[in-house]
Amino acid sequence: MTELDRSIDIQYWSIQSNGGKNTVHTYLDRGHKVYNFISPYVYYVVGFGGDKYGTTPEILERDWNAYHFSRGNSEIDLPAPDERILGGGYCLWSDCPAGETEDELLESLKPYLYACGKKML
Repeated sequence: MTELDRSIDIQYWSIQSNGGKNTVHTYLDRGHKVYNFISPYVYYVVGFGGDKYGTTPEILERDWNAYHFSRGNSEIDLPAPDERILGGGYCLWSDCPAGETEDELLESLKPYLYACGKKML
């Protein structure tokens, strides 16, 4: 296995990647700092919205925070504060770029970005 330079920060987005072998602890234990970009909470897919993953702004605000890494039946909650967790972010995927106009996209994103922003570190 190739070792990453420890100065590389990780944007962690899926517990299922690499057959579930790389949990957030895999990177933390190797000395990396991590941003929480966990799917499905912080993903919006143009043309499908947050609904592609069943996430609503209410679910995002209620269930997600930068220390909660979850998808399906896999959940890892890290104690806060933890200087190794650098925060999180919200992702916009353009799978179907013609699915929404720019104005529609902006209006659709606002409640998700607001909910996510309230939960940042």
